[in-house]
Amino acid sequence: MKAHVTQKKVPYIETTQLKAVYFSTFLQYFGLGIEEYLKSLGIPLTELIGREIFLGVVESFCQYKSFAECDDILEIHTKIKELKEKTINFESTIYRKDGHQLVASGYTIWVAYNKEKKAIKIPEEVMCLLEGSR
Repeated sequence: MKAHVTQKKVPYIETTQLKAVYFSTFLQYFGLGIEEYLKSLGIPLTELIGREIFLGVVESFCQYKSFAECDDILEIHTKIKELKEKTINFESTIYRKDGHQLVASGYTIWVAYNKEKKAIKIPEEVMCLLEGSR
C-alpha cells in the first residue's frame, strides 16, 4: 500500500533553544499524519467522535535518525501496518522535504473504544474503508 503523505512546516514553538524539534513532538506529527490519512479515506475523527466511537493510542515507538529544525518542511508518510478487529497499527515515517532525508520513523497502535472506555470492534463500514486502502 502506498503511504499517505502530509506536509508540516516546523514552527518555532515546537523547537528547543538549539532549534531542534523536541523529541515528543514527533509523536504528535505521527498523530497529525494519521488524522489526515483517515480524512483522506472519508473517516474524519470528528465524525467518529460524533458517533461516540473513539480511537486512543495504546502503544507507540519512535526512532530518531536526524534533527528537524524550525522552518523545515517535513513529509509525514502514514500507512496501515496491521489491522485487527479492535486495533489499527499505523506506521509513520518522517522525511525532510528537501532531499528526503529520514528524520524519524515508528508506529502507533490505536484501539477503538466507547464512552464507557471499553474496547469495541471497529465498525464494519470503517473497517471496509481501512481494508480498501491497504
